[in-house]
Amino acid sequence: MKQVKFGMAWQCYGYQCIDLPDDIDVEDKTSVIAYIQGQWDDIPLPEGDYVSGSDELDEEFIETWTV
Repeated sequence: MKQVKFGMAWQCYGYQCIDLPDDIDVEDKTSVIAYIQGQWDDIPLPEGDYVSGSDELDEEFIETWTV
């Protein structure tokens, strides 16, 4: 029997919520985005749902063998 093991990547989409400091104007979308980007590494990933059709083959990781 021949088998192949390969990597796959896919996307999920979810929502996250964080507190804004008092000095951020909630009407200024550019400032809000800049704040989020500044905190990005500390924001945990949200629960998410699979983005339909987003799966793709990782052609860099393919191993084959015979059993």
